[in-house]
Amino acid sequence: VYIVYQQYKNDNSQISYTPIGFTKVYLYYVYPDKTRPQICEMLILPPYQRKGHGRRLLTAIYEDLRTNS
Repeated sequence: VYIVYQQYKNDNSQISYTPIGFTKVYLYYVYPDKTRPQICEMLILPPYQRKGHGRRLLTAIYEDLRTNS
């Protein structure tokens, strides 16, 4: 599971985070002995849509999977 957060300062001027979306990725088996990642679910909450968060999340996932596979 990948989660994207928005960072902001709260009323006490402390840095806080609020989740704005997530993506589920799982490895499924490809015959006979290999696995492949598959995105099975992605959600960006409506107030944060159409602001590039989904694209940045997918880019981060692709980079993570490339470097760790």
